[in-house]
Amino acid sequence: MELQKSFRVVSSAIDKLRPDQATDFLARLVLILANEIGDAEKIANAVDRALSPVSQGEEG
Repeated sequence: MELQKSFRVVSSAIDKLRPDQATDFLARLVLILANEIGDAEKIANAVDRALSPVSQGEEG
């Protein structure tokens, strides 16, 4: 599945970084991918979807 492959690629990249570099890497990656997508509504939807499990985890 493509999503699993993408997860492995990103996870592998993060593993190569120092912990203090991971946040900057993820921010850069998001901005690069957002530029590739080029659709603000799709990006906002993706952000909401990504926040959902995080928000649920904090409440529980």
